[in-house]
Amino acid sequence: MIFTYTEFCFSCMSVDKIWSNLKQELKNIGIGYGHLDASWNRELVKTLGISSVPSIVGIINNKVYHFRNEYTLKNLREFVRHLIPSRLLVEVCIYIFLN
Repeated sequence: MIFTYTEFCFSCMSVDKIWSNLKQELKNIGIGYGHLDASWNRELVKTLGISSVPSIVGIINNKVYHFRNEYTLKNLREFVRHLIPSRLLVEVCIYIFLN
């Protein structure tokens, strides 16, 4: 997950607060994250297909997925949840623990 911003972007500042909360959650479940100042690395911004800031993208298997919703913690959690391939998730049942 990458949060892209610029220094004097007021929208970016408000999203940064939400991003800070999401970062801790990502860390807890082992998902990598970072931030990118779009004014300093324009080539990477172009490679990722980012056309405006603020922007959050997820990269899975070398494919870039753009978050295109209202910036709320709930919406970002859903975005992350949909990025994780379902075949990687295994439902843990209490039955497993009892046997």
